[in-house]
Amino acid sequence: MGARLPGLPRRLVHPGHAPGAVPGETHKAGATAQLIRAVALAQTQDDVLTRLNELLTLARPRPYATDHDGELHLHYARPDAPVLEQLTTTVAMGLSQVVVQHGWQRLGVCSAENCDDVYVDTSRNASRRYCSNTCASRSTVAAYRARQKA
Repeated sequence: MGARLPGLPRRLVHPGHAPGAVPGETHKAGATAQLIRAVALAQTQDDVLTRLNELLTLARPRPYATDHDGELHLHYARPDAPVLEQLTTTVAMGLSQVVVQHGWQRLGVCSAENCDDVYVDTSRNASRRYCSNTCASRSTVAAYRARQKA
């Protein structure tokens, strides 16, 4: 697997944060984030499918092909859709593609303290534990300091 999966950012959604969402939709963005996290935390394929299908019920896919940035690719939500609909649909479709094409075991929730971001593990041996280098470094430094203190 490459470093980046098309159509799906490595860090999917932070709860309650949807840039450009209209007031009152923040709780919906948080609920969507919780569904995404539930998919990543699932322990069996049946559980993943149940949770993923629940997320997909919120999606309103209207796929279309485009080359607006010089590369052919798909968009899943219509360009005039509300921001939250675009976010939910794009993430639901991208997440379902990851699960189907690369396996549900490639999803994870960051192991760093005070971080619960969801990520896609693109490492060769599926050993990723953190959503970013920042969280990995912070955890390594904290562990080092704890050992020095002891």
